[in-house]
Amino acid sequence: MKNSRINPFAAVAILALGVALGGQHARAADYAGYIAGTSPVGWWGMNETGVTATTADLSGAYGAANNQAGANINLTYQGAGVNTVADQAGYVTGAGNRAAYFDGTTDSGLYGHGAVPYDTNVAGAIYRYPSGFSGEFWIQPQLIGGGLDAQRVIATREFGFGFEDTSTAHRLQFTTFGKQDYFSSATVNLFDGGWHQIGFSFDGNMTTNFFVDGVAVGSQVGTSAGIRTAADPGANTINLGHRNTNLQHYKGGLDEAVLWDTTRSESDFAASFAAATVPESSTLAMLGLGMLCCARRKR
Repeated sequence: MKNSRINPFAAVAILALGVALGGQHARAADYAGYIAGTSPVGWWGMNETGVTATTADLSGAYGAANNQAGANINLTYQGAGVNTVADQAGYVTGAGNRAAYFDGTTDSGLYGHGAVPYDTNVAGAIYRYPSGFSGEFWIQPQLIGGGLDAQRVIATREFGFGFEDTSTAHRLQFTTFGKQDYFSSATVNLFDGGWHQIGFSFDGNMTTNFFVDGVAVGSQVGTSAGIRTAADPGANTINLGHRNTNLQHYKGGLDEAVLWDTTRSESDFAASFAAATVPESSTLAMLGLGMLCCARRKR
């Protein structure tokens, strides 16, 4: 029998075709299972079907034991610019495949929770953990521009997390309002029309690490430690899609919002990213075929 050889370039072409045809898809059950196993202190999935007034805190018993008042904190949709809408497909959502959409205007400036504020005098308030905390959010952002310096995906009176909204540079930003602004050392392209996982990990002192799609995009060490004390603790709220003072609105889709009372590493963010975005079966089949082609040399 003649020696048989598979052209390695053909194998690469098969792999590329498989990826193009199969792509990636969201696996809500895998992501939900992974997040539940990490014991978050706050987790809002935007999973409610139909038009609803609130989005539930899914963090469960661990979250209830560790956030304010010993209860899960549901967040309220309080504006025409924010709601789950029937045709807003989510990336890692559960039932109903829903996501929230923020229109980037004052209409969406009242999204948050005010009935049970996150008071800095309560030891269990999410953002007061002295050993640090972290957050992860799935977003499909749109550029607002027009002089806006930043869009906030989440904010309280003590901290805010989002990204720069400028035409020349896009970096992730975490702020301990009045003390320090932290930026990712790498610029990131979030405005490509797709969904992205963004995250931060603050050590509770002077260092913040940033992540996009499971990959570290740099950190910054500050000069002013800790998080400021709220000027008005009784009015402090946790808000998605804007700064507590109704500024720096976010525009675009938001699917999952998760907070932990611990710092998280690049491998942690990579694990949750992998749980939500896994190759489809067709991609796996093509990948296997390509590997087989590359492995065969002579027979």
